[in-house]
Amino acid sequence: MLIIAVIVMIIYLYLLILSRKEVVDNNTSCILKPFYRIAQYIYKKACLRNIRFFDKPEVRKDLERLNPGASVKQLCTEYYVKKTALSLIICFAGTAVGTLICLNAYNGRALKDDGSIKRGSFGMENQNVKLTSSRTAENIFSIDVEPLLPDNEELEKLYKEFIEALEISMLGDNDAAELVTNELVLTDYIEGYPFFVEWDSSRPDIVSISGYVAQVEEAQEVVLTANVFFADSEWTHKFYISVVPRGLSYEEAEVLKLQEALEASEAQSRDRENWTLPSQLDGEAVEWSEVVADNSKTIWAMSILIAAMLFFLSDRDIHAELENRKKKIKQEYPDIVQKFVLYMGAGVNIRGVFGRLAADYEADNNGVGEINPVYKEIVYTCRELQAGVSERVAYENFGKRTGVQEYIRMCTLLQQNLKTGNSAILDRLNEEAQKAMLEKLQNSRRLGEEASTKLLIPMVLLLLVIMIMIIIPAFSSALF
Repeated sequence: MLIIAVIVMIIYLYLLILSRKEVVDNNTSCILKPFYRIAQYIYKKACLRNIRFFDKPEVRKDLERLNPGASVKQLCTEYYVKKTALSLIICFAGTAVGTLICLNAYNGRALKDDGSIKRGSFGMENQNVKLTSSRTAENIFSIDVEPLLPDNEELEKLYKEFIEALEISMLGDNDAAELVTNELVLTDYIEGYPFFVEWDSSRPDIVSISGYVAQVEEAQEVVLTANVFFADSEWTHKFYISVVPRGLSYEEAEVLKLQEALEASEAQSRDRENWTLPSQLDGEAVEWSEVVADNSKTIWAMSILIAAMLFFLSDRDIHAELENRKKKIKQEYPDIVQKFVLYMGAGVNIRGVFGRLAADYEADNNGVGEINPVYKEIVYTCRELQAGVSERVAYENFGKRTGVQEYIRMCTLLQQNLKTGNSAILDRLNEEAQKAMLEKLQNSRRLGEEASTKLLIPMVLLLLVIMIMIIIPAFSSALF
């Protein structure tokens, strides 16, 4: 992970040097400015090379509809620079967190460079160490390193109870001592008891001191001797077992040898502060490395994944925002067409209606109210008319910008009126208004039915709570 962090930091530093001349908004935080400079540099290079990720037609179209009148190039630049900067920030943060986790895991290692592990003082819990060997790198050995032995008096009254617990624990997955088929659990310590156990086997070729049970062709009797120690005291107890046939692979045998070597070495060094791991086995050198919980690469990979998801999926948010805008515009349609009918019935021409609607909106909004997308489009249409755009083109643009079929239909009526002088425009708008109100009523009824359906589950849960509140006191009074 440290190598990955160094590579990532070099890349960031290199990009920061290349982007040092980029200019960002002064309102951007000082901490975030380097990332925005890099993002702006990457965006410019991507535009020069026509990389599609930074120039999607659908995103450009959505941004143009969401911000009528604004520079599309500027909108795209701000959008892609922002989401690239956020992705860079997430990658940087993930790398930093992963590096800290990696350093913390490295500093928390128990295995020293000289191949020794320091024991804890008496009273501390066993120290669990995970190791791998140069001989079997794919296997992980989990060893409990016990603390230094105390110099206290023995506890005789616990011995009998300890032996009973040891006999149950020893069998492991086996049903009985007379029918041993699986590996035995010859533990050297049982939690809650201050005793240490060393095992001897009358047939180590069949049952090893680590609990491995070899394959036999017929039942074999084996005597396991438990040498129980506590301080200067010692007890001996024999367990009689019968082993039945089973199989074993070469890999299991190799793992067993290493496990036995570790356990034997650890047991022999319990009077020393440091336990030195065995360096040889069967005349061959053995190198050990500790397995530590290091999630730094996972954190880093997750940050890269999140950054990528943010970059590629944020386009959906733009499209969702556009759909939400269309929904709001469509909800306003009945009121808009009704106002057209009202003003035109009072003798106001189409251009005047647009002007009055825009003026009313700006007066009510006063720059601080909630932005209404359809009135925003009406204001923009008025500005187009003031700039010299013909009414026919301005009304056509208004319908296209809304992206809603109802407004396109209404604008078609307005264009026909300008072109042919249709005297029935007021009647047509009246019909359109009645149709829009009917659709609004049906839509409201549908939303109400959906809401009542959604409220059904909470109402049932509330009924159950009320029934429980009534039934429990009734049963309580009946019982007592």
